[in-house]
Amino acid sequence: MQPVTYTARDGLVVHGYLTLPVGVEAKNLPLIVNPHGGPWVRDDWGFDPEVQLLANRGYAVLQMNYRGSTGYGRKFWEAGFGQWGKAMQDDITDGVQEMIKRGVADPKRVGIYGGSYGGYATLAGVAFTPDLYNRGCRLCRRLGHSDADEDDPALLGIRPQADGGDDRLFRHAGGHCQDEGDLAAVQRRQDQDAAADRPGRA
Repeated sequence: MQPVTYTARDGLVVHGYLTLPVGVEAKNLPLIVNPHGGPWVRDDWGFDPEVQLLANRGYAVLQMNYRGSTGYGRKFWEAGFGQWGKAMQDDITDGVQEMIKRGVADPKRVGIYGGSYGGYATLAGVAFTPDLYNRGCRLCRRLGHSDADEDDPALLGIRPQADGGDDRLFRHAGGHCQDEGDLAAVQRRQDQDAAADRPGRA
């Protein structure tokens, strides 16, 4: 395990950790990207059994503390507000590109996996940058902010359903679909297309 630093596309410096298999040259390796959950936590130096298992099987493993991670000051943390699937995802993508540029990662053998927010980042990665990842795996049933409980200061005032908490969280995450009418129209078209493909079925 070694510390790594790279610069994201907008100039933000991102820190993380690269774990390499023992006894293998750090060149053209299959790379597993493991974005942490939260997202208001961070990866730190230490033993991680999943990471060590992957390294033992010959994979390089990249864990980055993208913007919004804690431990780098308030400004860095707040830089992630409203940036789910946007600048936060760019930080992950830019980390992969940096490992390819350095010759550590084989661009044809890059996978991504994570749980909680890391699961969201995994799905966003394979959806927004499908040519970058060969495989993706989302862990855990809940998606998004399952590591953040009601006492998390970043979620104060966000409560589900009855008081509009889901809407506030949606906006905090970036609000990718601003118009529910547009989303409903898309869903109706998909339903109509599906019905047209299956004539005679209710």
